[in-house]
Amino acid sequence: SPSGPGLDPRRIMGLVEQDIVLGMYLMVEECQHHLYEKHVGSGGKDSYWGPYLDVLPQYLIPRLDTFSDEEYAVLGDTMLEAEGRRSKRLLEILYLGTKSGSDGDENTLQSIVREMIQTKLGSSIRPSDIPSSCFSFETFHRFVAIISSRAMVLKGVKHLTPLAEMINYKSKETYLHEMDPKNDDERCDT
Repeated sequence: SPSGPGLDPRRIMGLVEQDIVLGMYLMVEECQHHLYEKHVGSGGKDSYWGPYLDVLPQYLIPRLDTFSDEEYAVLGDTMLEAEGRRSKRLLEILYLGTKSGSDGDENTLQSIVREMIQTKLGSSIRPSDIPSSCFSFETFHRFVAIISSRAMVLKGVKHLTPLAEMINYKSKETYLHEMDPKNDDERCDT
């Protein structure tokens, strides 16, 4: 069972904590997957989660802590804006460390993700060849948002469900075909 500061094997993680842990895990897997695609044949191994990562959005899922100033202005609710900004700032503090964002601190979630990536990749790639996007706050925020919007909660535990995700998947080719104005004649008006 896990041990260490803040970890209690008798305590179940909350939903936000689960978002963070799953997000960190997917960051490691995505880094491995993209580096494998870039360096095929260099002795590396692709991520088992690669096909699932390929169907996940590459953009930031809209949620309150992802809003821009313009989106908050349209929302027009100062309490929700304050909560969204507070939530994002707490995620930044959790991931980067102190309120000033102490990049490189050995006790931050960012440094833990960096170490997890280096451990996972082993000697197949030099640490200097790992892009900073693999462990950036933006990537962390994107995965936390994805997990919070897509994971299924069963008996208080979040689960990633790639098969359920595939139900929502539509290939880019299908979408472009449906949106092509030249295909209007193929549709039936009844």
